[in-house]
Amino acid sequence: MPIRTERWVVMDASASVDGSYQEVACCYSSEDAFHYIDIHCDEDSHIEDKSFTAQSDSSRFRPPPGDQI
Repeated sequence: MPIRTERWVVMDASASVDGSYQEVACCYSSEDAFHYIDIHCDEDSHIEDKSFTAQSDSSRFRPPPGDQI
């Protein structure tokens, strides 16, 4: 069963010297990310969805080397 983990990254151009966007915060919901922008960033800032889906399948884990037969 896949498990979705939300991760939103706040990108802000005013945080860098050369004007390129830099990651300034990571939030677990889009609402928190927009709230961060409202308080700390300028109007050119944006958020990026870095959410991922992980499989809860235990077959993706290998046993330690000493436990193999």
